[in-house]
Amino acid sequence: MERAAYPNYRAIKGTSESVGSSWPKEQKIDVLFIDGSHDFASVLLDLQTWMPHVREGGIVCGDDWNHEDREDIGGSVRKAFQMYFHLDAPNQDLSGNFWCHKTDSIDNKPESTSQPIPLCAQIDS
Repeated sequence: MERAAYPNYRAIKGTSESVGSSWPKEQKIDVLFIDGSHDFASVLLDLQTWMPHVREGGIVCGDDWNHEDREDIGGSVRKAFQMYFHLDAPNQDLSGNFWCHKTDSIDNKPESTSQPIPLCAQIDS
């Protein structure tokens, strides 16, 4: 992806814990796509680590929503999403295995009211 076309886009490779723990609190994320490990504990950790960094009204997305047929995933993405957000399904999009959820202040519990910095991060763990 050309940086000039998307000047605020950053692809970041690393574990959720390592990158998320060092992410500047004042740098709020507009759109976050998480594509990490798919076991329940890892998905929940991704959400717990990154949602405080997503601005109110921002969007968090992921994949592998409908993988009950795979033993290694077994609906873990859906279960972690439901536990974290207290919702049955995302409020924006659910097409196939892709999901997208628009946040509000209840979802991500913003720590400050500072002006968000437009930013997109993809986290590969």
